[in-house]
Amino acid sequence: MRSKIVYIGLSYSIQFLNIILNLLFMQRLSVQTLGDLAIAKVWLQAFDYSHLGSRFALDRFLPVLHQAKQRHLYLLIALTVVITGSLLVLFVSLIAEQANSIVLAFCLVGISLAVGNVLKAYFRATADIVQVNNIVARLYVLPLTISVAFAAYDFDWFLWVYPFSFVSALLYFSVPFIIQFKFKTFSLIRIRIVFFKVLSVSKLLFVNALIVYSTLIVDRLFVDLTLGRDALGQYSIIMFVFASLFTVPSILTELIFPKIVQQVVNDGKRFFWKETVFVFFTTLLIVVISNVVMYFIVVNYTPYEKLIPLMQLASLAVLPYSFSSIIHHVLNALDKRHILMITNASILIIACISFYFLSRGVVDLESIILIKVFVALLNAIFLLFVLKMTVGRND
Repeated sequence: MRSKIVYIGLSYSIQFLNIILNLLFMQRLSVQTLGDLAIAKVWLQAFDYSHLGSRFALDRFLPVLHQAKQRHLYLLIALTVVITGSLLVLFVSLIAEQANSIVLAFCLVGISLAVGNVLKAYFRATADIVQVNNIVARLYVLPLTISVAFAAYDFDWFLWVYPFSFVSALLYFSVPFIIQFKFKTFSLIRIRIVFFKVLSVSKLLFVNALIVYSTLIVDRLFVDLTLGRDALGQYSIIMFVFASLFTVPSILTELIFPKIVQQVVNDGKRFFWKETVFVFFTTLLIVVISNVVMYFIVVNYTPYEKLIPLMQLASLAVLPYSFSSIIHHVLNALDKRHILMITNASILIIACISFYFLSRGVVDLESIILIKVFVALLNAIFLLFVLKMTVGRND
């Protein structure tokens, strides 16, 4: 229990530091630069999907594997895939953004986070919360703290320190974890067998991840294309609370997901109402507190007081993820990856259609935010409906 409390504390420390960092951006940077930062964050998020689904294989198989050697092989494959995928994303970003310094800095951080997330997923899936805490503290909290300190001093310095601190932390602290695994003992035949097993699980999850990623960024791309980079800067301010709290439900769910997978696979359990209520009300409390605090900060320390009502509206989009985060783990444990993909693809299509019809009329930020909230709520409803239909067919 103590380790779980520490994990929650570290995770929310990351959220707090990101909030401080973004507040510094809001206070000191122009709307145009904030728009550039919004695009840079789109690329940073892209690296979270560079594992091509292999990280999901760790979540699926490791909780039910008991031999350390078998677990190490899954880690080897996941690390190989995420490094290869990250280099590909970096190459594309350099071409697409013409080596923009802001985008490059965020891409290097994205690579570090992508590799760190695989290591974190490994220890989380094996229920080793102590090691998870070590990784979060060393690969996330420490470099982010250093970056925030420099951002408070000078933005140009921040662009150098931000990627350097994350890459250095990854190289320095992850090597001891990786060296202890005896990767050389695996035969090529065994590697091939496990690789195709991972591929069989991850290919649909990878497509699904791309769909989810597209759903998350389509609004920012729409703002950039229709209203321009300055409006994107304003939109990034409006979505500040949502972006800061979006991961709260998934962080809470991470603590209980091994139990969810085990009970779904071994006991046939499908609904986790007690866990869902806990995640929802905890998220709701955090959203309420965050809005109160943000009102005080924005009014007193930034020139964006007029955007507060839209910020509060956007924060409501966090709440539906309290339901969808748990349902996602249940459907994944049931190997219903194709259903997840179809559901998320439907949500993406609905979002794109909504933005298309909006573009035919008067485009404003409030309408875009309403679509964002609507899509998040619809996603949770779809997933719950799919889960109930799955239980009905099994019965």
